[in-house]
Amino acid sequence: MDYDKIKYAIYLIYEKYAINRLPFDCIGLLETMGFSCKKYSHLSESKYEACLRLSEDACTLGNEIFYNDKKSKRRIRFSLMHELGHLALDSQDEAEANNFASTILAPSMAVYYSKLSNIREISNIFNISLECAKYAYETCEKWVYSVKHYGMTDVDWKIYNHFYDEEVRKFVFKITPCAYCDTLIYNSNKPLCECCDKPVSNISRFDRQRIDFINAENSWLYGGI
Repeated sequence: MDYDKIKYAIYLIYEKYAINRLPFDCIGLLETMGFSCKKYSHLSESKYEACLRLSEDACTLGNEIFYNDKKSKRRIRFSLMHELGHLALDSQDEAEANNFASTILAPSMAVYYSKLSNIREISNIFNISLECAKYAYETCEKWVYSVKHYGMTDVDWKIYNHFYDEEVRKFVFKITPCAYCDTLIYNSNKPLCECCDKPVSNISRFDRQRIDFINAENSWLYGGI
């Protein structure tokens, strides 16, 4: 498998369609590219059965991409990008399409800069399934080994420069404001910045309760998925 060829195809999509934040809207991307995304459940019975025979997840006919909306949202995102992989690579190889889908949703460089090793946390920050997150993490480990021993490839540098934020002078794929003080948090799913996440002796009881609630809410939303 030519991994650099796959990464270059992904870089071209990132660049052409201005994808500089992750996760991104998969259906929105496909529609911008000129594809029509249709749910299996909206098809006639005969077309529904025909699509299921082709794939239980998704299939492409011309410029129409059909997907099984009974699957989980994260599985649907992977399936849609899997179909895009076939089209972008002009290949029917399933392993290549799977690698394309995983890489466009959670590129190794972004996984590395997330500083995450917990599969569930990777799943949450990139909005991908646990299976995809596990593959993305394992791929990231191989990528890090390769970079340490042989350096970054040309396409690695292209992806790095694409996500490089001149203002903060670093690789940035995600920006969220601190839920308490609005300080910008980079490449993280944490609700609080480092300052607000640290215990402060003179913090008011009300503020402490608010921070505790924000942390608890984040756990409810993301910790138990």
